[in-house]
Amino acid sequence: MKYSEERIQRVSAYAHKLNAGMVQSMIDVYREYLRTGKPVNVIKLKTLTYNQSSNFQKLKFWGLVTSPEKGSGYFVTPKGLDFLRGRIPVLDLVASLENEVLPYTHQCWQTHKTKPQARMVHEFLDMDKYTYYKNYEEFREERGSDIPSLF
Repeated sequence: MKYSEERIQRVSAYAHKLNAGMVQSMIDVYREYLRTGKPVNVIKLKTLTYNQSSNFQKLKFWGLVTSPEKGSGYFVTPKGLDFLRGRIPVLDLVASLENEVLPYTHQCWQTHKTKPQARMVHEFLDMDKYTYYKNYEEFREERGSDIPSLF
């Protein structure tokens, strides 16, 4: 008697939460990109902690960073810059399945205890340390030109 063996593969969806370390790593990568003009290798960037460099690629799920080619480094996307400049919010949670972002209508969200919430950049940063979170022109008008910038 012949039979075929089926392989059953268990696949899990994963929820990813945006946090202050990830936002700070975006700032550091953008600064390095401005300095060099090249995509940034986050493993070699000395300003990032191990945790930040290990989790940096997750920012792709939000569309905040991208890598032109595998292994070529990262840079912040226009959406990421709008977020860092305080122009747009992003949802604090995303779900992925096999490296694909799942829409918020996907059934996996029915079992998740918390719902994604829109957050602005200043909600992730210690604003005593980073006084700039508004659009640059608005901030200069409000506080003057002697205010330090994130970039």
